[in-house]
Amino acid sequence: MLNDFLYHSLIREPVPPAISQFITSFKISETHHQALLSLAKSKGLTYNHRLFTMARRHIDLDLKSRLARYYFGEDGYYKVINAEDQVISRSLAFLKQP
Repeated sequence: MLNDFLYHSLIREPVPPAISQFITSFKISETHHQALLSLAKSKGLTYNHRLFTMARRHIDLDLKSRLARYYFGEDGYYKVINAEDQVISRSLAFLKQP
C-alpha cells in the first residue's frame, strides 16, 4: 500500500534538485498522512489511531527513503536512511574527529 501511495501521490510533489536538500527539506505532511489514511480506508483497512501514532515516524522514514530512491537512486535511499540512524550519525561524527 505504501508503494501505491508513493507512486500515485508523492511523486507528484516538487522535489529539491539535490539529495542533500531533499534530506533537510522534504517532510511528510499532515496532508500526506490524511491522503495515506484515505487510501488505506479505500482498501478496506481499519484505522487505529494509537498504532498509527506509534508507527508514524517509521512510515514517514519509509516513504521518504523510497521517494529518495525513486529520484536519486540507491545512494539517495541510503542517505535518507542513514541520516535518521543515530548509530550511523554517531559513528560518522567519531570518524571525523582528529
